[in-house]
Amino acid sequence: MATTSIDLKAVTAAIEYHDDDAMRLLVKPDPERMAIQFTLHVEGNSAFFDISIPFKYKTKTDIGRTIHIRIDPLSIISLVFSTKTDLPSEVKGLFDSAECLEFRLRDSVAILIPDLVQDPVEVARRQSGIILDYLAKLIQASNLHIYIPNYSLSPNAPSRKRKQGQASTTDSEAIWNRLEQLKTMLNRQTLHDAQTPSLIRMNQELRTEIAQLQEQHASLQKKYEELDSEVASLRQAQVNADDSQGVELVDIRDNIADLENRMDFVERGKDDDEFIIRVKDVVLEEMGARIKGH
Repeated sequence: MATTSIDLKAVTAAIEYHDDDAMRLLVKPDPERMAIQFTLHVEGNSAFFDISIPFKYKTKTDIGRTIHIRIDPLSIISLVFSTKTDLPSEVKGLFDSAECLEFRLRDSVAILIPDLVQDPVEVARRQSGIILDYLAKLIQASNLHIYIPNYSLSPNAPSRKRKQGQASTTDSEAIWNRLEQLKTMLNRQTLHDAQTPSLIRMNQELRTEIAQLQEQHASLQKKYEELDSEVASLRQAQVNADDSQGVELVDIRDNIADLENRMDFVERGKDDDEFIIRVKDVVLEEMGARIKGH
């Protein structure tokens, strides 16, 4: 079954919600000769509903003479479509039959006013005051019905005649196709938004893990630098020890050489009386020098 594009732009609308089992309707804007308008804004893969209500502010402004109701797809729990012929009397003044979009919301709608209008909003006429009181209660409602003309969801007129025998798509089928397309778009957005918290949580977990790894890396880097410094100290100590041992070996070699010379001197002169006398004299001189030294 072929689908058609969604084209809900500035269609006449009436608003209804229930307050304590009482039906609350908003049909008349200010001025009453104008109309409340319902628009579906589609931008890429996202969409939102906007209801524009003509409104008379006490503050004079040329850039805003309306007040807006914004419905975010994130807040929509369910959206049910139905054709209504038994309409409230106020709505029958707009159209004899209507399509009713029944929203069930988890969050309240957003009310938007021009930037130049200061809070609290002051109205210029009684009807705008009625609208303002209506909206003050509307933001507490979780169920919202929007009535639009039943032709709003009908397909555009065909650009060429069908061939004889070609099955035509009935208005109800076309409306159903349009509604299904709208539901698919909202469900896709809802799925994306449902996945977003999981992706955010995963991103936070990855950030935490990266931070922990960075801390571990910094700790290991510090330990590496400490070990590198310790190894350098040990290497320097080994070099110093090697130098000291080298000096000691030289001294030992010199002492050994001196002893060898003395032994050779003694060995060569042991049978020489004159040598013996000289040795005695040297020994006595050495002993005398040590005694004097003490």
